[in-house]
Amino acid sequence: MAFTSYQGPDFSFETTSVEALADWATRAIAAGRVPCAYLRASWCPPNVKIERSLGDPQMARALREVAAASLDIDACGAQLQEAGFDARSVPVFFIIDAQGRPTGAKITGAAWGENTPENMAPPLERFFDAAREARPAPVVRATSAPSSPGAYAPPVARAGQAGPPAGSPAGSPGTSRFAAVLMVVGSLALIGFAAWLKVSSDEADRREKADAEQSERIRRDVDAAIQSSLKAQKGS
Repeated sequence: MAFTSYQGPDFSFETTSVEALADWATRAIAAGRVPCAYLRASWCPPNVKIERSLGDPQMARALREVAAASLDIDACGAQLQEAGFDARSVPVFFIIDAQGRPTGAKITGAAWGENTPENMAPPLERFFDAAREARPAPVVRATSAPSSPGAYAPPVARAGQAGPPAGSPAGSPGTSRFAAVLMVVGSLALIGFAAWLKVSSDEADRREKADAEQSERIRRDVDAAIQSSLKAQKGS
C-alpha cells in the first residue's frame, strides 16, 4: 500500500501536491510547525524504512514539531524540478518557506548509514533542531476565554446592558469591605486636612493683626517722643 500520511504526537506527514504546497506551508507555519517537503518514491527502500519507523520514539523526538509535505517524485518529478527541488534522488527533506519554496536547507539519506531508527534519528534531529531554532515564534492571539477549565473570566457587559454601578468594587465581599474602609479613611483625612488649613489660616490672620497693632503703637510712641522733644527745644 502506498504511503499517504502519518499523524504523530506532535508531527505529521501529509501527501499533497506541488500546486498546493504554498497554502499547505502557510497553514503549517501558522500552527507553529516547521514546514518541510519530503520527497519519496514507493520503490525506494530507504523511504519505506523511514515511513515504517515513524512510530519509533527516537524518530518521534527527531521529528517533533515538524510538518512534512509528502511528494512522490514519480507523480510530480517534473513539477518539483521546476519549483526548485532536486528530485533526482530520494529520500530527501527540504525546509520550505511560507510560499512553499525550498530555503536551501536539506538532508538526504546519505546523512546516515543503515536505515534504522538508531542511525536515522540523530542526524534528522540535528537537522530539524536548526530549523526549529530559526523559525519565527507563533503569534498568540488574545482571547477572553478562560485559560483552563474552571478559571474565572470577568463578565463582559453587552451593548445596551448596564454594567456595575460606578465606584462599586468588583471583587469578593472582603475586598469590597476593605475598599469601603479605605474610602471612609480617605474622606476623614481630607476633612482633617481642610480643618487644619482653616485653623492655620485663622492663626495667620490673628498674628498679622497683632503685628499691625504693635507697629501702630510703636509709630504713635515715636511720634509722641518727637513732638515732646521739639516742644522742649522751643521752651529752652
